[in-house]
Amino acid sequence: MTDDEAKVILEALGDKTRFDIFRKVCGRSGLTASDLSAGKAASTNSHHLAKLEKVGLLNATRAGKTKHYAADSDRLYALAAWMTACAEDAVFAKLDHDLLNSADEG
Repeated sequence: MTDDEAKVILEALGDKTRFDIFRKVCGRSGLTASDLSAGKAASTNSHHLAKLEKVGLLNATRAGKTKHYAADSDRLYALAAWMTACAEDAVFAKLDHDLLNSADEG
């Protein structure tokens, strides 16, 4: 996953409603827009679902007029690998910084 791809995904998840929808779908595959509406009109969430589909976090399958949503596990694993690489970079950068500071002090 590229930095640009990760940025688009993280931006999409930065919206509270999209984040909440995504977490629900991760916990239970096959939910519909109605299942995710929490008492609101299903159309209220349609643009959020479309955005999550567009960035590749959700896949939708159609059964008649109804879409059923599932998290894209491959995309999630790619994001997790990207985040792990970022964490490793941060650890090594801190170690380099600490080593340079200790060398300056010694």
